[in-house]
Amino acid sequence: MNDKKTIFSSFVWKFSERLLSQGVGLIIQILIARMVKPEAVGEMAILLSVINIFSVIAQSGFSSYIIQKKDLSDESVSSVAIFSILVASACILLLFGGGNFLMGLLGYPNLTRYLKVASIMLLFNAINGICMGLLSREMQFKEMFIRTLIVLPLSAIVCFLLMYCGLELEALIAYNIVNPLFTTLFLLNLLRKSEYKIRMKIKWKELKAALPYSLRVLMQDMGNVVCNSLRSFIMGGLYSSDDLAYYDRAFTYTSYVEESVTYTASSVLLPAMAKEQDNRARFQNYIVKSTALYSIVIIPALLGFAAVSPTFTRVILTEKWLPCVPYMCIFAVGFLHYPILTIQRPAFLACGRSDVTLKITAIQNITSLVAILLTLKFSPLVIALGTSISLLAYIPLYVHATKKYIEISVVDQLGAMAKYILLAIIMAALIFPMNQLAINDILKLFVQVIIGIIAYVIMLVITKDKVFYEMLKKVITRRKKK
Repeated sequence: MNDKKTIFSSFVWKFSERLLSQGVGLIIQILIARMVKPEAVGEMAILLSVINIFSVIAQSGFSSYIIQKKDLSDESVSSVAIFSILVASACILLLFGGGNFLMGLLGYPNLTRYLKVASIMLLFNAINGICMGLLSREMQFKEMFIRTLIVLPLSAIVCFLLMYCGLELEALIAYNIVNPLFTTLFLLNLLRKSEYKIRMKIKWKELKAALPYSLRVLMQDMGNVVCNSLRSFIMGGLYSSDDLAYYDRAFTYTSYVEESVTYTASSVLLPAMAKEQDNRARFQNYIVKSTALYSIVIIPALLGFAAVSPTFTRVILTEKWLPCVPYMCIFAVGFLHYPILTIQRPAFLACGRSDVTLKITAIQNITSLVAILLTLKFSPLVIALGTSISLLAYIPLYVHATKKYIEISVVDQLGAMAKYILLAIIMAALIFPMNQLAINDILKLFVQVIIGIIAYVIMLVITKDKVFYEMLKKVITRRKKK
């Protein structure tokens, strides 16, 4: 099969899966925000902050290892899978034994019993990490789309049934347990058709070979999760669960703007780049073109979302969530690092240089921790500002590393990004004042989005943007073929 056609098809299916997942997920999150108190959302954020740390430990970076390894055997898969399950089981026992002390230390002793119930997610996440790695390696993104189509609605039904019974935090916990449970059952069924078989045994030689790469990925992921969790603990400890809820929801909704494209690009590009790691010219071309293509979409989406956030919040979340708006604007700017991070991190992982991404992540995590320490005594809003500034540190770090190791110039890496940022700022400045219009909020939001899209496209046409015209040409060509 033609490689370009395979990659394009995989991207389409993966992007469709993320759009469906994000779309349904966004609807669920909106309904939850409208139905529950901010306090319950903040308490759930505390629980997930603890669970996420142990989840990263349980998954141990094996998913990336499975995708990247050239000669993967059943013994390799079985060894990392069983080891991951054993680690997850140990983490669950640890939370059962030490949950009282941990939640007391965080100032939420009333959440101990909920933490013990929620810890079962660790086992499902460990299994899912292995399964997703195998499916991504085999480019089975169509099957992932079907999984999302089935699993999310079922999980939502369980959640809303509990909310209908008057349970708020319990409903949120149930949703976060049932979702990975259904996913596990679905993925295990899919893997029955895979060329790889998971057996109940560990070959220490295979595990030893996997650990150096996987542990470097684990350390990167752990650093990011710990920093995010630490912010949640500080917000929940020094301030109120309501403040944490505003911070968390703003981060979540802003993430929805970029996550579909980000997750799709990372999932598809890692296996695609891994196949081209020995072809230097094609490898470099992948990075430059992918960064420009990603930037032309995500940068205006982020800054446009910031511009319409006051109207969006009133329409979608109701007035009680308006304190989220400043956070949304701050995070939209901080997330401008994603075009670089999303493309270049998989590029280094694909060529086996997880040591480079580990160093970069370590430096960024140190920057993030310093930002937390410098801002924690001021206000939640200042903490959010420090978070965004620390996230932008990814840009110079990855640009320098890519120039040094992959030999792509700074201009080639940042040229397109700088242009799209400028155009997006102009577009955002045009539609932001419309938040003050005295018209129906739903109509206002619709008008803002349409005018923003039209203004941005006009600027691309005026500047004769090559990426835009290439995209337009491909769309027209595909339509003619149909």
